[in-house]
Amino acid sequence: MITDLHRVKNYLDFVLGYLKSAEICAETFLIFQNNKKIKYADYLFIPAIYNLKHAFEVAGKFLLIRKLNITQNKIKCYGHNFNKIINDFNKEYYKSKPNKDITNLKKLFNKYAIMKDINSCLKEMKARPTQDFENQFFHYPEGNKCHRDIFYYGLFYIQKSCMVKIMKELNNDAHELNKIFANLIHS
Repeated sequence: MITDLHRVKNYLDFVLGYLKSAEICAETFLIFQNNKKIKYADYLFIPAIYNLKHAFEVAGKFLLIRKLNITQNKIKCYGHNFNKIINDFNKEYYKSKPNKDITNLKKLFNKYAIMKDINSCLKEMKARPTQDFENQFFHYPEGNKCHRDIFYYGLFYIQKSCMVKIMKELNNDAHELNKIFANLIHS
């Protein structure tokens, strides 16, 4: 039988696993980006972004469970909408008072939801810009019109310099998310 303690621990393990996976993918990409013998480095771009974005979602759900004792059935109602998850957490736990960590968490999340860096790279390919607030963009290679455009042109046709910039930022952002998450756990 899964106890509440197990459930909380499972969510924490998933958050830390997604964060570490994002970091490892980004670091490995950066180490092997110019190695012609190791061609898999480019394939780490999508998992790095997906894992970081999924860490946001699961971290928000962890906070709801740990700090507010939200039940498993209610957690399912949130789906993948990080903004709803974190706004509800802020409203209930901090009573909507300004909180630096929540503000930083939202700012960091929105950077990846709006996908500004990726969209600026895609402009060169004349693909339509896209946004992804529910972490569906990198979940599967099919999706709405914007997704089809981008996958038609090919994500891997993004200039290497652009991918390197994004992976460097992602690696730093994963470390920052880890710090923010730790602060929120211990507050």
